[in-house]
Amino acid sequence: MLQGVLFDNLLLLARRHAREPDRLADYMQESLLRDRVRRVRKGAAVVTE
Repeated sequence: MLQGVLFDNLLLLARRHAREPDRLADYMQESLLRDRVRRVRKGAAVVTE
């Protein structure tokens, strides 16, 4: 349920700012993705649904 809502929000933002790629930083934090990759590589448990 939450996953679907988050995906819908992502699509809405992509449509709204299709010609403004710099706006991605307003909504997404790349550092969170990098930290997750680092945790996975270290073998820490990552919860996914």
